[in-house]
Amino acid sequence: MKDITKSHLTDPKSAEFGRFERVDSKDRDWACLEVNSRGTGGGYTGPQASRFVSPASLDKWDFQGIAGTFEECVAMIHEMQPFEGGPR
Repeated sequence: MKDITKSHLTDPKSAEFGRFERVDSKDRDWACLEVNSRGTGGGYTGPQASRFVSPASLDKWDFQGIAGTFEECVAMIHEMQPFEGGPR
């Protein structure tokens, strides 16, 4: 997930990773990875979250984007669990 996230950053060498959370569901699994890196202006953007989704139990993670805070991402993936068949 770190390598995938880096490939979407303006300055991948500056990437600093933080917290990680995963939510497993019967249909799909979701994950959030906190990242901070330098943006186009050269300064750090501040911590953001990259979000991933995978078919349940397969660990074939698809990148969903970088947006919002880690807390927002985690709240979203927990809210998705009932729609993905509930906890596994």
